[in-house]
Amino acid sequence: MNRELFVILLPTLLLRVFSLSILSNSVVKPWQSFLSQLLPNSNLNGSKADVDARQRLKLQLFEECRSNVGKNDERVRERIESIIGDLAVLNPTRGTATSPLLLRKWTLEWTTEKEINFFIQTGISNTITQTLSKGYLENNIPFVKGGGFGVSGSIRPASNYFTSDDDKDQEFLLCSCRTEFQFINAKLDLGKWGIYNFPPVGKGWFDTIYLDDGKFAVISYC
Repeated sequence: MNRELFVILLPTLLLRVFSLSILSNSVVKPWQSFLSQLLPNSNLNGSKADVDARQRLKLQLFEECRSNVGKNDERVRERIESIIGDLAVLNPTRGTATSPLLLRKWTLEWTTEKEINFFIQTGISNTITQTLSKGYLENNIPFVKGGGFGVSGSIRPASNYFTSDDDKDQEFLLCSCRTEFQFINAKLDLGKWGIYNFPPVGKGWFDTIYLDDGKFAVISYC
């Protein structure tokens, strides 16, 4: 079974700045130069070749995501996963689940999740955010015409509850990027028709596959 894949790029405030420059039908992509200026030479670990490779792959991933907003056919997913696979090898952040770099407000750029893509494809929402803070998660889908849908819950790094032996290095490495979550509330805001709260709606975990101090993350949910 395929896991749900989320690509979230840059904190919301920064993303709103340069998304205004994007022309959806233009051959010229003005956001490329902006992103290049925003993300180059950030204090990432590794050689200059690694830094250059990360920059190139992030630009490729961003272009692929922006070209396929709300779309998730097999070929699109294969292309995006291929870029992510190359980028994951160059991940400069160890222990992404416990990194303070992860704790911020993010904007979703692309996902495989059908329910979220429904809101995008139908034009009900055009901006979806995820806020991660210490011990807390909030996903928000604001509606274009007012109101919105959101879920909130608790999070904790899986590595905090895992004891590693010498022969379990790979498992520990996996846990170091894994965050467990449990939703505790869901809220549907229908504006003048009222606000409705729902009971807890599930739990699971996500892996932060790539994270850097250029404010860029790729997350895989299960």
